[in-house]
Amino acid sequence: MKRFSIRNLFLVSVLILSLLSGCVIKTSEVTINFNSERLSEAEYAYIRYSNGEIVQAPNLLPNQNSVTFPTNNTQPIVGGYVSDGVVSWVPNMSYGGGGYVTVSGISASKPKLPVGYVKLNNSPVVVQSQPEYISVTFAVYDTDGKPVDDRTEIFAHSADTALTFYNIDPSDQNNGNFYTRTNTVDEGYSWYTVNGLVTFQIKSGISEIYNAPLSLYSGSQFITNDPFHKKSTPVAAINVGSVGDASSLLIGNTLAMRADILPVDASYKKVKWSVENGTGSATISTSGVLAGISAGTVTVKATAIDGNTVYGTKTIKIHGPVIPVQNISVTAEDEVSTIESGKTLQMYAVVAPSDATYREVAWSVIDGTGTAVIDEETGELTAGNPGTVTVQATATDESEVVGSTILTITAAQVPVSSITLTGNSSLLVGQTLTVDATVAPENATDKSIEWSVENGTGTATISTSGELTGTSAGVVTVIATAIDGSAVFGTKTIEIKEPTIPVQTITVTADGEVTTIESGKKLQMNAVAAPSNATNKAVAWSVIDGTGTAVIDKTTGELTAGNPGTVTVQATAADESGVVGSTILTITAVQVPVASIMLTSDSSVLVGQTLTVDATIAPTNATDKSIEWSVENGTGTATISKSGVLTGVSAGTVTVKATAADGSTVFGTKIVEVKVNSGSGGDHGNPTPTPAPTTKPEKTPEPKPTATPEVKFDQNVIQVEKVISSLNKKVEEAKANPTDVEFKDTKSHWAGATVHIFVKLGIVNGYEDGSFHPNASITRAEFATIIAKVFDLSAMGDKNKLSDVSDHWASASIAALTESGIISGYEDGTFKPNKEISRAEIISIISKIIDLKAVNTASAPAFTDIDGAWNKEQIKQAAVAGIINGAGNGQFAPNKPSSRAEALTIILHTLQTNADLKAILEALK
Repeated sequence: MKRFSIRNLFLVSVLILSLLSGCVIKTSEVTINFNSERLSEAEYAYIRYSNGEIVQAPNLLPNQNSVTFPTNNTQPIVGGYVSDGVVSWVPNMSYGGGGYVTVSGISASKPKLPVGYVKLNNSPVVVQSQPEYISVTFAVYDTDGKPVDDRTEIFAHSADTALTFYNIDPSDQNNGNFYTRTNTVDEGYSWYTVNGLVTFQIKSGISEIYNAPLSLYSGSQFITNDPFHKKSTPVAAINVGSVGDASSLLIGNTLAMRADILPVDASYKKVKWSVENGTGSATISTSGVLAGISAGTVTVKATAIDGNTVYGTKTIKIHGPVIPVQNISVTAEDEVSTIESGKTLQMYAVVAPSDATYREVAWSVIDGTGTAVIDEETGELTAGNPGTVTVQATATDESEVVGSTILTITAAQVPVSSITLTGNSSLLVGQTLTVDATVAPENATDKSIEWSVENGTGTATISTSGELTGTSAGVVTVIATAIDGSAVFGTKTIEIKEPTIPVQTITVTADGEVTTIESGKKLQMNAVAAPSNATNKAVAWSVIDGTGTAVIDKTTGELTAGNPGTVTVQATAADESGVVGSTILTITAVQVPVASIMLTSDSSVLVGQTLTVDATIAPTNATDKSIEWSVENGTGTATISKSGVLTGVSAGTVTVKATAADGSTVFGTKIVEVKVNSGSGGDHGNPTPTPAPTTKPEKTPEPKPTATPEVKFDQNVIQVEKVISSLNKKVEEAKANPTDVEFKDTKSHWAGATVHIFVKLGIVNGYEDGSFHPNASITRAEFATIIAKVFDLSAMGDKNKLSDVSDHWASASIAALTESGIISGYEDGTFKPNKEISRAEIISIISKIIDLKAVNTASAPAFTDIDGAWNKEQIKQAAVAGIINGAGNGQFAPNKPSSRAEALTIILHTLQTNADLKAILEALK
């Protein structure tokens, strides 16, 4: 078995070359035969040239066993390898019939790990059979620090393209007239490891080999450019010069270039010479001898070959026979002959003849009565003291031709640096105003200015002396510009005003032209100033108390009624005319509406018998305590009198309802069971308790500022971060698209601000008539929908577990709360979505959202009506947590149907238990 070598590979006239490592051959085509083993999908075969370039072999098609591909026959091939992109190795090769090369042992010779580093295994020795060559053996270690296994490919490359390697492949032999072995190759050679060692034979001396610019690779992986670990000193800079420091060269002549290497102790000081043609052309030898070919400039380049790619350059001018300068004409820019002291001026020199070899000049100045300095190379002159100077341009070609011109330097002009305008900032239409201008500096050569005016919203004219005349009201800008050429100007804004027209009368009225207002209510006052073209029609509002009291916003005119009686509302003109308008308002006493109605009676009545239902009206000082009685038949029927006497008609349940007649829409309800007289001495059944009717809304929209225990949302039910993100988005949308919806029945309502928050967030809406009905009851479906919106809850499934909500408009929200474990419905599998939700039921739902278990109820309010409530502890915990306050009179009214305002208030308090959510909501106010 031989690996990757060449023998008898001529078919007709085409050389068939194997993938190899160690041979040296030039050919135009390579064939690789895979009979016993193919490359895996991640593996590819490559050949390598001595300059380090690699060529990838084409992939085998499914029906192919060999591949043939072209190569560069001008470059010597020095080896080949297989790589999977991590490790690179050299498999075995053998020959089959017809001269094809067969690759085998691909997986068997594959190393496990890539190369980590190399070090010199032993001191270099002279090759006995080739005394001019040095044998160098490196120990190769993998990334685990162990000697590499199997046949890892190692390529040695030198930055010195003349460094020679010896072909050490013993299988690469002569074959008569068909093939002649190549023993040496320059620049690079490929071999493989055996037992973790790899050897190269390099033409060098023992001491010189350590300074050879040698780099090692494995496949495409760079290993090191200092394999001897000698800590060599690399070339840091190259200064390119020439013999005699010449910078020009005659066409056809030569010039020896010089490369000065820094630092002086650089380990490898050889350079590679090259020339880059510019406007001219030249050639350069390997020893740095430059030969001029055509006129123009070329760049000579010396590049370090120690692997650092440092280079230096020098520009050389190639020229023909020297044609001397005969005449020089000197002029100044724009052909001026005078220049102001301190200014600069570009000088120009025209050399004749036009084909003079060296057209460069050296500039100088001969001071006369004045002084100046000039840049010797660029010809830029800087004027000094006033007087005359002689400017000279001298030829640099040794012809000693001089051209000159005389310049006159004048004294420096002192320009205007600033203009400040002062005077009054306003005038009336038709009047005049003199604008003053202060010019700086005091010693400015020319202080003359030119006046102008730029009309803005107003118009005016200005004279040459700066006298401004207003022609129409608005703003104008006065401009004073220096005429000394400095372009400096000053400006002043003047307001042109119309003559003042004072207010003569003010008429005061109220919105809707009402003359009475209930105590505690607000009323917008309006003032009409005359004449209509009065200059300033603004007014200042005030109130003079009479038998009543009121306060008014001085600016907006919004009045808040106080004690009953009369007050005088005044509007005073703000234009100092002293005109006052007024009107008298009558403030009436506040109507006290019914807040709640509590019905009490026995819970059952026999068919044909009567039962008196008692109604307790709150507050006790309600203006109108009259009520209207009605009965809503359920599974049973009954009638009720105007005085609240209920008569049972047929067995079942009925709902007794008492509605306030004062327009407050407050009502109370009680469920009564109508029974059939069984003759057994009475019915001892226990009827199912039902929610109590709506009474009075939450008295206080927010808890008093007392210390409340810290409570947290139940993370198993509510994703707080999701709620924060959702609520923050709603707040930002509300800010971006503000809505000023104000319902006619919430403006003075105790929960008006709370309602407004949820309207802004898009959680709730009002009715088409512009009302919200804050005191109306809320159903279980409506409350579930608000909870789902506020806490961003949605159902994952498409079926609702509750039997009576599948076709309900709120089925999605109810399903979301069911899946979250917030609600479960009744025992019969229903939810009763259209049933009014009681205050106790709301607290039950809130306790599923917020973990109230840790709340100590020792400080809970002593509600007098919750001892029989089924969730008494939850109510007490919610009160301590600041979520509820009660219904007044020491009661909570757990069975009372909740109003829309109460429900929103409890939800708001729930959100405010979280500091982040509270901060977001505060930003909305």
